[in-house]
Amino acid sequence: RAHAAVISAASKFFKNLLGGSFLEADRVQRGQPVEIAASKAAVAALLDYVYGGQPEVNLEAGLELLRLAEAYDLPKLASAIEASFCASLDSIAA
Repeated sequence: RAHAAVISAASKFFKNLLGGSFLEADRVQRGQPVEIAASKAAVAALLDYVYGGQPEVNLEAGLELLRLAEAYDLPKLASAIEASFCASLDSIAA
């Protein structure tokens, strides 16, 4: 339950999903895991961010993490990923 509370506090999307009448809320109530359609690296980075970390991922996982951030209403994470991509491109161009 604590994990669901942390995730729900991080995003309105998760709050509505886990606290509403969706299948995922029922799964959480029964103590079952909720599946996220993403790689293990992207999900781990998403959870790292939700718990206050600053995940560092490769380009492939970063693109997937950006998709998750946008899908799950985490605009600060999306902005951080985009800034990281821009910085990487700037360093390559220099």
